[in-house]
Amino acid sequence: MNVGHEVLMKACDCEEIGPDVFRIQLSAYGETAPSYHAGQYLRLLLADGSMKSYSIASAPESGVIELQVLAPRNKGSERPTLDYFLRSSWLQCRMPYGTCRLPEGDDAVLMIAGGTGIAQMKSMIDSSIAKNEQREIWLYWGGKHRDSLYLHDELHSIS
Repeated sequence: MNVGHEVLMKACDCEEIGPDVFRIQLSAYGETAPSYHAGQYLRLLLADGSMKSYSIASAPESGVIELQVLAPRNKGSERPTLDYFLRSSWLQCRMPYGTCRLPEGDDAVLMIAGGTGIAQMKSMIDSSIAKNEQREIWLYWGGKHRDSLYLHDELHSIS
């Protein structure tokens, strides 16, 4: 069973990187990012007591926690999801969760993602690069429109 540990974090940086998609960097209380494996996710405790899961987009070797959050507008200009990240002093999270990881060894890997599902793939690709692995990684990423592929240039530059 995969049980996460409670971690307090706050949003320290936010950047719009695509249509309604924001890169949010979190800093952990005590300034030490919790350990996790590339491909895992965290769960955020919301104000109503429910939990929302977000794939971690950063590689563990980076020392930061990055999320790619879909935050569409509601009622014209409101973005409740984004507002929650930015207005909360501290965010209660549990992490890490998930068993999606690159397999051991040098075998080629095929990844398929849609929309913000690219986050965990980016984490694994960045981790593989940080470890100087020589395996081939093939990525197929789909979206509704070309501008939905908000990391196209960044990912294409590492091919």
